Amino acid sequence: MLIHLGIGAPAGALGADLDIAPVDFFALRVGAGISFGGPQLAVLPRMRAPLGKGRFVTFGAGPSWGRYVNASSFAGLGCLALCALAQNGESPATQTWQRAVWYNFELGFDVYSLEDTGLIRSSLGYGTIHNDHDYSCQERPYGYAPNAGCDRSSGHGLVYLTVEFGFVL
Repeated sequence: MLIHLGIGAPAGALGADLDIAPVDFFALRVGAGISFGGPQLAVLPRMRAPLGKGRFVTFGAGPSWGRYVNASSFAGLGCLALCALAQNGESPATQTWQRAVWYNFELGFDVYSLEDTGLIRSSLGYGTIHNDHDYSCQERPYGYAPNAGCDRSSGHGLVYLTVEFGFVL
């Protein structure tokens, strides 16, 4: 069982994960949490390669679901840099998906304590929305051309980071 903190994480900015590892080289992560837009759910199977005793490098891929609001600084790691450069952190529109369907890829590290049952995990990932046209949009009325932010014709991507702390059951 793990408690995670994340920026744009598949299972929310704050949540809990259950990680099932029937064998050393494979684990299934099921998570739920809360993000700025609302509740999130995620299922990410992960391949694990040992780096030594109690250390693994991991690669995971899987879906996640939840409400997503793309407006400004809540838009994940990429927006920390890009939103500060563009319009002082503002988007020309607020796009809201009531049920965004994401597919996520991540690279991470698992470190198990050799003295007790503790575990630390960190991962860096990228997710894309696959129901790109299932959103509502509200344009900002000041200083932007009409339809400046509501026209969406391609997938939406988000870089994320998670740090998780937990223990082995």
